[in-house]
Amino acid sequence: MTPAELAYLGITVPLAQDELPYNDGEPTESQRHKLQMQLLMDVTEVAQIEELRS
Repeated sequence: MTPAELAYLGITVPLAQDELPYNDGEPTESQRHKLQMQLLMDVTEVAQIEELRS
């Protein structure tokens, strides 16, 4: 079916991958996200150090 036929039937075609929005100008990471990532890296580093000691 053509897009016009689908529109006539009330069916909307989803956006293609290259048509999806990828940037609205707002950062996706908040300060909380940055702190959580840092905590994860710190805990991982400590776990690796402890693993090497044992």
